[in-house]
Amino acid sequence: HTTSNSNVLAVRQPYTLIQGITVRLVDATGGALGAIEFLPPSDNSTVDKCIVINRNANPGDAGGRGIEFNEPGGTATNNLVIGDDDAGLAFHGIEVANTGPAFIYNNTVRGAKFEGIYTTQGSGGIDNNVSFENERDDYRFNGAVSSGGNNASQDLTGDITGVSVDDDVDFVAPSTNNYNPTETGKLANVGANLSATFTDDITGFIRPSLPDPWEIGAYEIQGAAVEVEFIGPNVPQLDGTVGVSMDLPVPDIDSRFSGTGAPFRYSLAPGSAALPAGLSVDPTTGNIVGTPTVDGTTNGVIVQADSTPTAEATAVLARMT
Repeated sequence: HTTSNSNVLAVRQPYTLIQGITVRLVDATGGALGAIEFLPPSDNSTVDKCIVINRNANPGDAGGRGIEFNEPGGTATNNLVIGDDDAGLAFHGIEVANTGPAFIYNNTVRGAKFEGIYTTQGSGGIDNNVSFENERDDYRFNGAVSSGGNNASQDLTGDITGVSVDDDVDFVAPSTNNYNPTETGKLANVGANLSATFTDDITGFIRPSLPDPWEIGAYEIQGAAVEVEFIGPNVPQLDGTVGVSMDLPVPDIDSRFSGTGAPFRYSLAPGSAALPAGLSVDPTTGNIVGTPTVDGTTNGVIVQADSTPTAEATAVLARMT
């Protein structure tokens, strides 16, 4: 898109979600603002899982911002915002220009003409971002913004403490815009777990649950798929007493499976009968736990095991009567 004195995408409605799109700003001149801008009254809006490729053809122009919030409550998660190396650089990667809170989490920003992530005022939280190869500072915070200490920068310029990264080592192939972190790089397993706020990455891959750490940036390391096979035997009947707390172990539970990626996590399998009221499957041990509240017999209970963190297969563990 080529724009002058405008934006590629201007949002003017509150509580708007912009998700999963790619925006490429080809030419921004004449004071053009940039790719995605949230304008009044677009408070409490979110941009998530977007790719913004941005440039500013006029080096003296204040145009070409990647994502800009002008209303309070803005949230940016899991976005890739990069300057177009072939045709110039963006102005700011992500800019917060409002007086209210903004939340900038797990974004990857590269190649801004000015700051990579920049706040002009306001409050909020900034965490788990990686911002690098920006001409001024990788980060610049004004106002009461709280940096979680889990951000990353190539040279730790500007208002930032955290991880110092090397793009040739810590990303898979940045020269071809592959910003997945390497498994042995500095972005792996050092980010805060923000699963109380959101749970996946830019590709939709589910990030680890609490308390496990996340990767810094828009991408989570997915790893190779693993398989779990049930090798048996089934478990005989397990008994409990109504009104009495129970924690029934499944004998030798790990030996009933074959596969990689242990420890396994356990849950009711699709198609299983529901457990009696008050009972559940302990995800760590596979035990049947809780206090049953209803008398009777339940047939066809199937417990499955998944390998963590990226199971592709599940297996039947037990049928109880």
